[in-house]
Amino acid sequence: MKVHSIITLRKELLYLEKEELLEICLKLTKFSTANKEYLSYLLFYSGLENNFISEIKLEISKNFEELNSRSAYLAKKTLRKIIRLIKKYSKYSPAKEVEIELRIHFCHLFKQKKLHKLSDKPLQNIFERETNKIEKLISMLHEDLQHDYLKVLNESI
Repeated sequence: MKVHSIITLRKELLYLEKEELLEICLKLTKFSTANKEYLSYLLFYSGLENNFISEIKLEISKNFEELNSRSAYLAKKTLRKIIRLIKKYSKYSPAKEVEIELRIHFCHLFKQKKLHKLSDKPLQNIFERETNKIEKLISMLHEDLQHDYLKVLNESI
């Protein structure tokens, strides 16, 4: 089967009726959970970034509550799971601010759990990578936003 380009697909979709488009969208959501999540974002959160961010922050906080900090190995696995969630959800929104806020929230909870005080090097590396990613993302923003987010980052770390 040949996979067509987006331009070809867009032209083909223009010829379809409204009901046919609706059926195709529903078939896509039945095919994959990622498609369903992305369609949910587009329908319910597009333009409402603050609601989207707060909902994801709640999910991240719940995962941190379930974190087993007695074992560095299990903590590392859970932290990587949370980072995968952040990465997945930040792809949905075109705004870099979403990813920055989610990663800052992650670092804040990391500090709150006092995982940075453990002598496990992989846990320390996870925290350092996240702060480096945040700084890199902040550098891509407008100067005013950079100042605001750097202030928030320094307060939470």
